[in-house]
Amino acid sequence: MERLLAQVFDEYGLIVCGWSGEWDTALRSAIEGCPSRRFTTCWAAYDKLSDSAQRLVYSRRAISFSIKSADAFFKDLLDRVMALEQMSLSDPVPTKVAVARMKRYIVNDEHRIDLEDLLREETERVYASLRGEPFLSLSDPEPTAENLTARLPMYESVVDTLMSLLVCGAYHVFPNYAWLIARSFKRVVASEDAEGPLRRYPALLLLYAIGLAAIASQYYGLVRTPLYDPVRASRDGEEPAAKILNNHALMSRDYQIRCFSGNVVGLSDHLFTVLSDPLRECLPDDLDYERAFDWFEYLLSLVHLDVQSTRAELQKAKAENPQFTLEAPFGRFVRKLEGPGGVITRTAIRADQASSLPAIVRDVLEAGFFESAGQVQMFDKYLDI
Repeated sequence: MERLLAQVFDEYGLIVCGWSGEWDTALRSAIEGCPSRRFTTCWAAYDKLSDSAQRLVYSRRAISFSIKSADAFFKDLLDRVMALEQMSLSDPVPTKVAVARMKRYIVNDEHRIDLEDLLREETERVYASLRGEPFLSLSDPEPTAENLTARLPMYESVVDTLMSLLVCGAYHVFPNYAWLIARSFKRVVASEDAEGPLRRYPALLLLYAIGLAAIASQYYGLVRTPLYDPVRASRDGEEPAAKILNNHALMSRDYQIRCFSGNVVGLSDHLFTVLSDPLRECLPDDLDYERAFDWFEYLLSLVHLDVQSTRAELQKAKAENPQFTLEAPFGRFVRKLEGPGGVITRTAIRADQASSLPAIVRDVLEAGFFESAGQVQMFDKYLDI
């Protein structure tokens, strides 16, 4: 019975109505013992919640609200569910409904085809939208600061549901489904037929979303895949995503300074703000979100270099010129590269022994970044560069 309850609380949401939570101690313990919060718990109460109920609400991060009666509440709920079922299949699926469906599909192999269909349909909707109007008309090489603030939300609106699905997938995904996320991402990259600096903004948005969610779940294999895998760079060729997708590849530093009030990483700051809400479920703490964002951008900068220079080429250049340095795109992390409490410090990449590397660096190397082949001992590609 305990195993069955654990499965139910893990794989389904809960609607609680008319339960005090005071006397059913075994049931209360089973709910509190469920570690996952994939699905929402809704707690409908006629009167003030008891102390036990309040603790459960906090434990489950439940949504609590008052109702007039159970009959009225469930009738209203039924009406709303039936309205959703009657929606035209041609209409975009509401984001929260799509994410709820994905959470259910992803935990059960029996729903593998449903999961594939859900991601494919939303990906194709985004692909078609980005290849149509008004985006194909946005071809001026450098929009002004004024119309830039209007264009970015246009792109964000189109990919909103797909981004939430990919965040959900990257955070909860099982390794055998990771390819679905990578496929959706590559498809969106391939939609960029319009000219102009912002044509790759939707792909950049999704790249960050996948990477941050995967970092939150400590699944660095899924952080690595979209950064290193070849994606369409032009109609004639492919390049690793990290080489063509970063804030300075979309908008030059001078251009960002003009459009973001002198801020050389203004697009990075914009991404930080836009992604905070979609990532709230897997990175609810503001400091954790900021650290994950900085760490992802730092990895993106290093991978940008990694896909262009081999270990041997770097060692040769350093031997020929001891003052040799590398230039990479950077994000908002540069403001605190060596600041107190920052997650990125030179200590992290200048350790003398592999055994003393920070845990997050070890995770990255074990995932195969930087020609490490999964070996933590191969951590020295960028030492002293």
